[in-house]
Amino acid sequence: MVTIKKLQSVRNFGSFQGFAWHAGIPTFSPVNILYGRNYSGKTTLSRILRCFETKCLPDRIDSPSFAIEMDDGRVLTEADVQQGLCIRVFNQDFVRDNLHFIREPNGGVTPFAVLGAENAQLEQRIAEIQATIGSRDESAEVGMYAELRRRQIAAGEAKAHHNQLEKALEQLLGDKATGRPGGIKYQFEKFGEQNYTKARLQKDLADVLEASYVPLRLDELRRLESLLNQSSLPRLAHMPTITIDVASHSATATRLVAKQVVSSDKIQKLIADVPANNWVHTGLGLHSGPSDTCKFCGAAITEARWQELGRHFDEESKRLQQELNSAIENIRRDQQRINAIRFVSRDSVYVHFQQDLDSAMTALRDWQKDVHATLQATITQLERRSQQLFVPFELSLTVATPNPPDAILQRINTIIDNSNSYTESLSNDQAEARKQLRYNEVFQFAGQIGYTERLQRIEDASQEMQRCHGEVSSLQHKISTLEQDIDQLRATMSDQRLGAEAVNHYLQHSFGHRELSLSLVEEPGTTRSTRFQICRHGAPAYHLSEGECSLIAFCYFVARLKDVHTAGQKPIIWIDDPICSLDGNHIFFIFSLLDAEIARAQIFSQLFVSTHNLEFLRYLHHMVVRYAVSEGKSKPIKWEKFSLLHVVRQDATSAVAALPESISSGFTEFCYLFGQIISVSEITTDLESGNQLLYSFGNDLRKFLEVFLYYRFPDRPFNSETIAKFLVDDVKAALVNRVVNEFSHMFSRLERGGRPIDVPDLIRAARCVRDALKRDPVQYNSLLKSIDRPPEQL
Repeated sequence: MVTIKKLQSVRNFGSFQGFAWHAGIPTFSPVNILYGRNYSGKTTLSRILRCFETKCLPDRIDSPSFAIEMDDGRVLTEADVQQGLCIRVFNQDFVRDNLHFIREPNGGVTPFAVLGAENAQLEQRIAEIQATIGSRDESAEVGMYAELRRRQIAAGEAKAHHNQLEKALEQLLGDKATGRPGGIKYQFEKFGEQNYTKARLQKDLADVLEASYVPLRLDELRRLESLLNQSSLPRLAHMPTITIDVASHSATATRLVAKQVVSSDKIQKLIADVPANNWVHTGLGLHSGPSDTCKFCGAAITEARWQELGRHFDEESKRLQQELNSAIENIRRDQQRINAIRFVSRDSVYVHFQQDLDSAMTALRDWQKDVHATLQATITQLERRSQQLFVPFELSLTVATPNPPDAILQRINTIIDNSNSYTESLSNDQAEARKQLRYNEVFQFAGQIGYTERLQRIEDASQEMQRCHGEVSSLQHKISTLEQDIDQLRATMSDQRLGAEAVNHYLQHSFGHRELSLSLVEEPGTTRSTRFQICRHGAPAYHLSEGECSLIAFCYFVARLKDVHTAGQKPIIWIDDPICSLDGNHIFFIFSLLDAEIARAQIFSQLFVSTHNLEFLRYLHHMVVRYAVSEGKSKPIKWEKFSLLHVVRQDATSAVAALPESISSGFTEFCYLFGQIISVSEITTDLESGNQLLYSFGNDLRKFLEVFLYYRFPDRPFNSETIAKFLVDDVKAALVNRVVNEFSHMFSRLERGGRPIDVPDLIRAARCVRDALKRDPVQYNSLLKSIDRPPEQL
């Protein structure tokens, strides 16, 4: 049977507020005794347990909160009171709900039924069903309960396997989502999720496992990573228009190289010898005017020669030369303009425009190279004609004339415009890039851990767990149905008269209250007995004493443990303070009933008894709760485990603690006084060690002897004669009598308080009493044991 291990916590229930069980409190045992003064909170504890008996919470406690840990590991809270916990509680609420005569003079007692003496066939049928169901005793189950146990173990193993798979996956997901330092949460710059959680990872896993998702290629991955490193760029200006008229230069060159110069009056020798012609032309320029001699060779230059040279280098040839020089100069200026073209750097635009920009820049450079080559070829042709001024020829270019760069410039400027505009949408694109990178990371992670396969294994384990739990529930339902059949059969054969007789038996035979009894009362118009009535000498009883009410209530509770709903169930039993504060006459009788009918009969799986009465507590210390067979005889022995607890109240709140040694050990004042006598008798020469004992010793000795001698000589008063009779020595009796009278009083002996105490006499008196006690070795050793002293060989 399942039992209670401890009250894990009581946050809000009556006087218990914020209570938590700690390691210093012993856990509950099969038998538990709780001591506490009145109003300490004992009844509050019983009310917590009674919630599971009545299956409802108290009406007058707002938001009750408690947690009870069972020995099977379950924790029951205020939300679990509907669970089938077999428990029977005796407290004020039980008395109020069942013994109405206490509150109403004409009230009765709620009837109950116990099994009748007939209906043998029904009993046989119950036995057959019970044999099918089997026993639910822990570790000794048989029948359907054994099968239920096997199925519960299988269900537990299936659940553990399922939980293990889930825990392993949860660990992997947790590490990937929020683990340091490689978790997605801690890679915000790359994945953009500073508040990333395991639940978000599971959503992303579902997204990337869709058939429509396509993982990133390596180049896409690098492009997105580069995009994340991209910061806002400055605005770019457009590329300027390039106005290089290559066709015009070609046309001019074509005209000039083919232009004819009239050859009449020309020096044919120079026309045929181009280097000589150029040399003469250069030399002519070195002479500032007609001269009689040549500055180079010193030969005479005639006038006729000057006229001949003037006709050779006439104005027409000069104009051609100037045109050629001018054309070459124009082309060179355009070459410089081409060389000065400002190319746009790829780093000045955003990453995803760089590829297009690189292509456009390559096209522009190719155009630049082609134009430069064409212009250079044109210059070469013009320089050739300049050197052969009188030899015309057709223009022959080895390179094609390139098209204007307008289309290329427009393409570049479009990229610039897009890059400038992209500054405004950069953050959105980077957010999308982080999302794609995160999806790609999650996709790779899913493959690495075999996420899909793990989910399938968890699903298979879940179905197996549900199947096992379904088998457990099905078998539990079958057992419950059969147990209901037993209850119905017992109800058929039950007899309420036997319930009244059981209470009367306890009242009249166990307690000797033959004048009090319960009788059945039939309601008018019905043949069924609906309530018990308290009678005194056969007539309805009123004005019962507090003690009689407590006595009847406890007898009624004990008898109800044999009703059709409880018999054979071995419930958890909680008995709250069965001794009335106003009537101590029935202490031993109630203890005897508790010991014989509950403890010795072992009709419980766990027993709790609380009390405020120290005398009743002393009886409970010696409660015999089971029997053991030894040498063919049944002998009572105590339970191995006994929990002693203390219910205390501090200000307005209650708590549970271990019972103090001073109470749990049963140590009395009489034992204390005996210990003081032994301590004084052992004082030797070191008087300082017993100085504190000596001042109160006279009073301690007097109180001890008053009690001891009363039980030794109950027919005589306490005086010098009884002391002498006990000590059997007149000298010793005189000494002890002097100590008892002189050192236990100060009134009428004021001078005694002004003198030092007579230490040797006190020690001798203690030894006299000790030696007299030793004459009864059994009693003396028993007294030694009561003060934790070893027995002596006397």
